[in-house]
Amino acid sequence: MLHRKLVLTIAGIALALGLTRARAEVTASVYRLQQGSTFQQGCFPPCLCPLEQEASVRGTFAVRSTGFDGLFNTYAITDVNWTVSVGNLEFRITGSGTYQVGGEFALLHRLKLDLQVGDGPLQHFDSGLVPGGSDFPDIEIAVSINGQHCFDRVVVLKAAPVPPDEIHDYVLAPQTTLKIGCFDPCLCPIVIRSVVGTFSLVPISHSSWFPEWAVVNIEWQAGDPDSSTGPPSLGIKGFGTYRFGGDFALEHQLSLDLSFDSVGLAHFDSDLVIGGSNFPAIDIGISMNGRVCADQVFDIHAVPRDE
Repeated sequence: MLHRKLVLTIAGIALALGLTRARAEVTASVYRLQQGSTFQQGCFPPCLCPLEQEASVRGTFAVRSTGFDGLFNTYAITDVNWTVSVGNLEFRITGSGTYQVGGEFALLHRLKLDLQVGDGPLQHFDSGLVPGGSDFPDIEIAVSINGQHCFDRVVVLKAAPVPPDEIHDYVLAPQTTLKIGCFDPCLCPIVIRSVVGTFSLVPISHSSWFPEWAVVNIEWQAGDPDSSTGPPSLGIKGFGTYRFGGDFALEHQLSLDLSFDSVGLAHFDSDLVIGGSNFPAIDIGISMNGRVCADQVFDIHAVPRDE
């Protein structure tokens, strides 16, 4: 019995050391989906109904270590920011969750995510505790709502940390503002706040027609944090996408989901508008309601941080 306990203890220490070493190799908290990541919904066995073709998924998410419980290294998954392409149609997937990898005898891992697919309600996806995780920090695992049984939604996730040299840091220029109030045709005061901060771009599509980047690591402040007389400063975090391209006229689009002082997420979008010729500088406006009546509007001017 003593010999068996000793063997198990040594095995557990070796596994923990291996996972600790793997965790140390995670040099970036930003992960990017790789080729082979897919979304599929429909009927799986034993039910009979149409099963949609697997659709490609691109985008990013963030990974943060939350500790070791004696068997598993655990990680928080945040800022899920994915785009699913189905023919000429696209929809987004957003959400958060947890990932764990470890085990006592064999290496196991589990991914749990609460995801909003398109405009639908938040749904819980789970891989269950399954063999795998030996390639961590790379992650390859499938999550589903019903265990791939009868009608289900399944995401096959293949992801890896983004190399540091592919994370392009930006800083907001001094003329960046947030306007809150009434725009035409409504009449009410507009409050203008200065916005400072940083964000990063990560390439997620290398299309020669419309290159696309994920917007990550948004850290903004709206207002004057040193002012004792004005409105309190707003902390802004979030994620999104930026793209530009075109055939005859250059167009660009910035789409962001933003949280103000860590409360909820609000969607801001520029729509596809003329511009983008000054890239890598970015000059664009985004709003919640298209600058109609009560709205919040960012006029964003940003340049690469090393310029």
